[in-house]
Amino acid sequence: SRLIEWCQKNRHKIAFRTCYDKEYSANHPVFYSTVLVDGMEVGHGSGDSKKEAEQHAAFSVAQYMSDEQCATLLDRVDRLTQ
Repeated sequence: SRLIEWCQKNRHKIAFRTCYDKEYSANHPVFYSTVLVDGMEVGHGSGDSKKEAEQHAAFSVAQYMSDEQCATLLDRVDRLTQ
């Protein structure tokens, strides 16, 4: 939720692209999720449910980037698109 709040506060579009691995049985599916901020992939995660996969993907962004690093990166992206 912290990543979503940060994106809303700084007016960046956030989306999750989630799919499941068809190789696993129906009794134990594995979901994979990618976090997209302004269309750019910034994190990945997997889990036993769609929600868990999205949480792990968002956590992967928070784990490797501080708020300041994330803001700096997105500011650079904003300048490139203008």
